[in-house]
Amino acid sequence: MNFKNAIKYAVLTASSVVALSSVNAVHASPSELPADLEKYYTIDSVSTLEVSSESPTHFSARPTASRAIYATPVEGSPIDIGEIIRIGSQIWKIIEKNAPVVDQKFQTVSLVPQGITSWNQLGTWSVPESRVFKKVYTNVYGMNVVEFNYRIAYTPGGSFEGKGKYLSRVEIEAATLNVAWGYKFNATGEIVNPTNAGTASDPIAGTELRMNWQINTPLRHMQSSDRFYVRGDGLFRNLSEGTGTSE
Repeated sequence: MNFKNAIKYAVLTASSVVALSSVNAVHASPSELPADLEKYYTIDSVSTLEVSSESPTHFSARPTASRAIYATPVEGSPIDIGEIIRIGSQIWKIIEKNAPVVDQKFQTVSLVPQGITSWNQLGTWSVPESRVFKKVYTNVYGMNVVEFNYRIAYTPGGSFEGKGKYLSRVEIEAATLNVAWGYKFNATGEIVNPTNAGTASDPIAGTELRMNWQINTPLRHMQSSDRFYVRGDGLFRNLSEGTGTSE
């Protein structure tokens, strides 16, 4: 077996493929890897591509979001439509050590007016929207050592008595993951700086979303993030193709 084919064989036989509800790992001996491990463990390029604006999840049993739990309102306290609050976690795990974190019970986020106590107080929600992105890490040998598809989903357009544009079920979830032998991949979702992009009398909820990554090997560490912005009137923007550091 020549050197090039040996590399391909090592990666194909030693890749860890995540079908999102389970991890199917095939183990390979380190002797099957290229002799120059430093090059094998060195990321040469990282790319991000939007592959679809709508795509079904590959989870065999997609977790359902829990009903939001609100703080006990102060009796007589008015609803402030211009004061936008976050309901849900600020940071949540998506992938941990090459395995999906399937307990996503509290991992959707909503941006709603201060003081509401029930979803029934909000209406005019738009159709949910989703976008699927593919992240590919390629090493010096030109091999795709990490391939990760993830979905950003959100429901815009909510209002209170005809006022405002709020967000519900904002989430980042995994779709598919393929990790080569010797690489450890972690990912988290994060909501950053929710704001009112409108006015006090006609608010528009907006927030930055981040997909944070870490790749670890016996010789290398790399971390990066993709940044997005979503708004209650349906606006969606990709703020960067990824920023990161490596060691």
